[in-house]
Amino acid sequence: MATVTDIELNFWGVMWAIAGIISTSFYQIWVKSKQQDLGLDSYQLLFLQAPPSALLVFALSAVSEPISGPGSLLDYAYTYSSLSAILGTAVLSFCVNLSIFLVIGKTSPVAYNVLGYFKLVCILAAGFIFFHEEANTVKVAGTVITFVGVCVYTQLQQSLKSGWEGREKQAEQQNGTAPPQQQKAAGATKDEATYSLLSMPSAVASAEAEAEGEGETGGHADTAIAVEALDHADADADADTRS
Repeated sequence: MATVTDIELNFWGVMWAIAGIISTSFYQIWVKSKQQDLGLDSYQLLFLQAPPSALLVFALSAVSEPISGPGSLLDYAYTYSSLSAILGTAVLSFCVNLSIFLVIGKTSPVAYNVLGYFKLVCILAAGFIFFHEEANTVKVAGTVITFVGVCVYTQLQQSLKSGWEGREKQAEQQNGTAPPQQQKAAGATKDEATYSLLSMPSAVASAEAEAEGEGETGGHADTAIAVEALDHADADADADTRS
């Protein structure tokens, strides 16, 4: 189906194409928004969506397809091969729906459509290479343009992701939520500053004791020197604490 070229253009075809694009867009956006709003994973949301969809399709098929009479669903001669084809189609349809929920849940609707276009490029390239299909200028140009678009989108997404990760790291450093190694180094600095502050009273006491033992005259000078040294130590500890 992907390799079939149809160049016919009419009013109703355009209307049905627009309706398909709009409905598909709303469906894919709904898949993403409901997973986020309800907090469900892809399998849970598909489990909720599949039964109503099956009933809706069954009701539409009863209206659009004849049930009885010549060429109807009941008049068709079902064989093993036809039943196998119907069952295989149902399984593949389930896999397609599951891939939609998984990819959109992990990325976005835009990324899912880009992945779909990449799949189309692979199908067309396989048709050119392995099945020797006609590779005219329009097909080759469209395939190349689509592939370039997929590459450009992927590159932009990677650049945006790297930019957001860099901003998050800067925000973590500014808010004080640095990586564990930096937090460990900062904690060690704070512990050293705390130890210096706690050891100040004992240092003051020992300095006063030495000053009293050396005498009243020289003791005052030594005490002043000791107090000045402790003031410098206090200032250094405060600077370490602020850093």
